[in-house]
Amino acid sequence: MSSHDDQSEDEFESDLEELQDELEEKWKIKAFPTEVDLEDLKDEGDTNWKRCLVGKLLAQRWIEDSVIKEELHKSWKIKKDFEICSISTGYINLRFQSYRDMKWVETNGPWYVHGNIIILIKWKSNTLLKEYSFNKIRIWVQIKGLPVEKYTKEVLQRIGQGFGQVLHVDEQNLSDKKGKFGHFQVSFTIKSPLIKEVPVKLGGRVFTVKFKYEKLPIFNFFCGLIGHERRNCFDFHNHPLISSGECTTGKTP
Repeated sequence: MSSHDDQSEDEFESDLEELQDELEEKWKIKAFPTEVDLEDLKDEGDTNWKRCLVGKLLAQRWIEDSVIKEELHKSWKIKKDFEICSISTGYINLRFQSYRDMKWVETNGPWYVHGNIIILIKWKSNTLLKEYSFNKIRIWVQIKGLPVEKYTKEVLQRIGQGFGQVLHVDEQNLSDKKGKFGHFQVSFTIKSPLIKEVPVKLGGRVFTVKFKYEKLPIFNFFCGLIGHERRNCFDFHNHPLISSGECTTGKTP
């Protein structure tokens, strides 16, 4: 290749770089010189937003809003209607006609669609979607194995603290079915394994009381986590006996 050809190639590359820089500068989106202040704007329709819940559906496939609404409507059986709309992938907004219906849905549960957990949180003013914490659900727990006189609110609250936060103790159940089981609601972290039993120290000895969970959605008995089945369980498929082929799997989730 001649020196003339080398020079032409260098000039071409130089012109190309110059053109690229020119286009990048032309289409560059410049930032606003100052921040946009929205503090003085009054929120419109704030009363309507107070009847809203923000939700996250923990599903591995997309489900239409109409299907979600139909499923939830069957579970709730509330008196008045509600609207549902997607606000991002996997996230929805629920607007209720009745504030009482909204509070009932918020404080009960867990709720699920086709076996998939849907976590619902009360709308908060000026809160970004990424700032909501969708990592806990409300679960009702039954406890058995205590001495008959120990089925009290104080005892159930102390035992329930092992789950985290005790939201409600069913005192009506204590008076109606005393000695059969305790009944309380907890705020449960979905990435924590379910607890089957707990040792209790009483009267100079230690004995075990067992837990039973109500209305659980999809649950994996292998790892103890809710929200996925065994076929989608990382711990199961990476267990030495499974990955080596020494243990065959059944059909149960």
